[in-house]
Amino acid sequence: MGVELEVLEISNKNYTILESFIESLDDEKNSFRYFNKRGKEVLNNHLCTLLLRKDNETMGYGHLDKENDTIWLGIVVKSSFQGLGLGKRIIQILLDKATQLGVGAIQLSVDNDNFKAIKLYKGFGFKLILQENTYSIFRIDINANSFANTIGVSTLAFGKNSREEIVSISREEELTIEFSSSFPFQSDMGEFFVNCDIKRLAHNYFPAPSEPFVLNLGSSNAEIRERSILHCISGLRLSKKAGAPCFSAHAGFCVDPQPDQLGKKLNIDVPVNREENWSHFINSVKIVLDEAERLGLSFYVENNVTASFNLRNDGIEMLLCSRPQEMVRLFEEINSESFGLLLDTAHLKVSANALNFELNNAVEKVKPYVRYIHHSDNDGNRDTNESIDDSYWFLPWLKHFPDCIHVLEVKNITLNQINKQLGLLRTYGKQ
Repeated sequence: MGVELEVLEISNKNYTILESFIESLDDEKNSFRYFNKRGKEVLNNHLCTLLLRKDNETMGYGHLDKENDTIWLGIVVKSSFQGLGLGKRIIQILLDKATQLGVGAIQLSVDNDNFKAIKLYKGFGFKLILQENTYSIFRIDINANSFANTIGVSTLAFGKNSREEIVSISREEELTIEFSSSFPFQSDMGEFFVNCDIKRLAHNYFPAPSEPFVLNLGSSNAEIRERSILHCISGLRLSKKAGAPCFSAHAGFCVDPQPDQLGKKLNIDVPVNREENWSHFINSVKIVLDEAERLGLSFYVENNVTASFNLRNDGIEMLLCSRPQEMVRLFEEINSESFGLLLDTAHLKVSANALNFELNNAVEKVKPYVRYIHHSDNDGNRDTNESIDDSYWFLPWLKHFPDCIHVLEVKNITLNQINKQLGLLRTYGKQ
């Protein structure tokens, strides 16, 4: 169906559209009995009431109903549109809405012989809390921890697929997607991210601004630093609207490269006051973190990658937080429950080779601060976002990070390759 479906929010003003939909239901009324004894006035208790439509034809319905201190979820899809994944779409929209509203938990009631619905709810993480002779009650906790141990995939993996194609694939495969720097500027990208109906995250240079620049929270250039701060704050606000628990960005640089220089040799033969850049970086992070805390979200900083071709003869490093000692320093200077490390394992591998530190010792040092992990591999000389396999050096560490977000950040691979590598992460994470 794609993203062309309309989500229509229902109020007392347009209740007649909902009323017509209820009257059009046939056998679906046997399992969806919510309106049998309820009228228009029940909308006053709802946190959200919606219809899923296409070409002015209503295909499904969903609500969040507040009854005393309990929030109840209800959905129904017309029989002629069942089997198209619309139930999943409605549930995801309602879960996103619940997250935005700060709802702690949701319950639902389902007939015990409605096996398809039970399978659907369990797939979203609903847990059985009560079973009677004819019906059962399921519950899901709605908070940032719903993303704990999430194993997703970056948009980088999908090559030249459009954003619509990526969302469609992700919906069918039930993938969590990290929207990253793989998209050029599109004026409606923020709106698209908020409104799409998959589990999703936003990272670093997303959405791309109309005027390209390299995000640098440690820049000596006040204008670049301000743009970087505002970009991160915008990313947090989009994440809040989308029901995501966080936004993440790269650690700062001591130079300001051009966008086409990233991943290549930088202009490193320039005067540098590294402690000044560090101070700018810390102050920038604190500003962004203030907004994250206000929104009830987390802000994560990703370790940089220092390759041997970006080393200076005087030993001054041009990128912040490539070494584990500096990552630890960051969290010693900024202590917040809303702050954490996005550990890029490929960045760490290249940096270890260039800066001569041991990988496993590095992971041990930063382990207490890791909340989010990027997974890809390389030859140790350059960050190339290669696929992972059984030889991936980080696999034995996966069991130590059960509550983290894990994202496969491999470039240009097939869906079969994506699923195979996600399976590898799941298998080792359970050992």
